[in-house]
Order: sequence, then C-alpha cells, then structure tokens
Amino acid sequence: MAVLNPTTKAGNSDGQARGLGATPSRLRLVELFGVPGGGKSTLATELAVHLECLTRNDISARWAMLPIRKKGAHIARGLFDRRTAIAAIGFAKSTRLTSPESLFRLFRLVAKRDWVCRQQGTVLLDQGFLQDIWSILYEAQPANIRTKAISRLVSALYRDIDPSFLYLELNSDTAATRIFNRSDGSSRLDQLPEDKIRIRLEKRNWISQQIVLAAIASGLEPSVLTAADAPERVLDTALARLKAQGVYP
Repeated sequence: MAVLNPTTKAGNSDGQARGLGATPSRLRLVELFGVPGGGKSTLATELAVHLECLTRNDISARWAMLPIRKKGAHIARGLFDRRTAIAAIGFAKSTRLTSPESLFRLFRLVAKRDWVCRQQGTVLLDQGFLQDIWSILYEAQPANIRTKAISRLVSALYRDIDPSFLYLELNSDTAATRIFNRSDGSSRLDQLPEDKIRIRLEKRNWISQQIVLAAIASGLEPSVLTAADAPERVLDTALARLKAQGVYP
C-alpha cells in the first residue's frame, strides 16, 4: 500500500481533521500479533490491498512530517495519560523489568499511544501494542510475570479503541527456519544461526501465551490463525474473520 498523501485520504498533515486538543473518536484497529517469523508483515501487506485502512508505514510517514511542536504534544499527552502511565508503572514493577532496552520500549509504547489513537478510520498494524509488549518481555523471566499486570496494561492501552486481534500461531521450529532464511527481517533474532534462533524462541514461548491470556482477560477476543498454512490460505482466513467482525465488507 502506497504511503498516503497526508492532505488527502486520511486528513490533514497532523493525521486528523479534528483539533489536537479534541478527544479522539473510537479508532478501528486491526492488529496482527505473533512470534517473529509468523508472517505478520506479509499478511499486513496483503490485507492492506483489501481493506481501506492506514498501515504502520502510513502512520510513520505522517509522524515524520509533523512539526516538532506537534510531536511533543502527542508524546506529552501519551506520557501524562494517567491510566496508561499507572498501568505501565505497575507492569514494570510486577514483571521486575531491569533491562534498559525493555524499559525504553515500555516508555516508547506509552508515549506513542496518543498518536495512534488519534488516527481516523481503520488502522492496520503488524507491529502494534501487543507486539510491543512481546518485545518488552523478551528479556524477562517467566517466574516474574503475572497475567493481571499485563491485562491491566492492555486494558489501559486499548480503551477507546475498537480492536480486531489476529493471532498468528506458529511453532518454534518453523519460525526459526523462516527467520534464518529471510533477508529483510528486522527482529533481534535475525542474523543468528538457526539453532540459536530456535532455542531463543522455545525459551520465550511463554510470552505469547501470557499475552494472549492477558488480552482475553482484558476483554479482547483473539482470532487464531495457523501461520504455517500457505500464505493464500492465511489471507483468506484472515479476511473471513474480519468480515465476520464487520471490518471487511
């Protein structure tokens, strides 16, 4: 999907027809979630052909065009959103986050919420809030994780949002092979030997499981897709699920 002209399909250069101080209307969010190698980016590209939506690249392009002052306003509103900030702090304490990278990712997640929520229409993300949480927990120990802490953060992040959550389920062996053989990946697992990728994914199987349980506990209804299927079948299944949810006509 080509990057939208910020003055046409989806509004003005700030990404909104309404003023920056206005309360965002309810956003329709289609989010893809799963382990690296699950085919999220590939599926997002195909879905964007069928859905009238903004993609992650569209939103990033819009952000790049914003004046510094407006970027600062969005970041400040995100960071000073009381409910999300409290949930994020509780999440960090409960999971005993100590990695500077994980803490920075959590900070960035909270900071960007306002910008995402102020988009109009339907947004399709292959690296959304749930995927951010997966990356944040990458260095965490499973014994430290409480589903309730994740659930509270998910509830805060997704309030005032109407989400459709597609979970691409994939075993570690297939995911490792895909990551090792791809040439355009951007995860921290790329460039590692295949056996090391597999070991790391197996040690982190619990992350996806905990996030899915937390999402369900917070009221989200995950729709599970078998990512090992042929891409055409995964796309057809995704479109059928989105049609049933009223996203795809």
